[in-house]
Amino acid sequence: MIEFQSVTLSYPQSQRTIVENLSFAVREGEMVLISGRTGSGKSSILKLMNGLIPHHTGGVLSGEITIAGIPTSSRKPGEFADLVGVVGQNPINGFVCDSVEE
Repeated sequence: MIEFQSVTLSYPQSQRTIVENLSFAVREGEMVLISGRTGSGKSSILKLMNGLIPHHTGGVLSGEITIAGIPTSSRKPGEFADLVGVVGQNPINGFVCDSVEE
């Protein structure tokens, strides 16, 4: 369902590569934990999965990322909303209203 093939990510202003030659696959029904120190690239990997990188945040990306067989480079991030969801470190920041009705 999620596949990274030789993915490398760097930012022009960064002195290091964020992700280097990363390849893996997550199949339907699998659960995966991404852990690491602050600044190790966890959030960047999640943003690569939902297409925010490089579409919104920039960066130099090589390799291929596919979600359900669809390359993330071929569609806008919102088009993957039915397939990929991310809850950030502070989930309350994602709420724009106080109630469902709003």
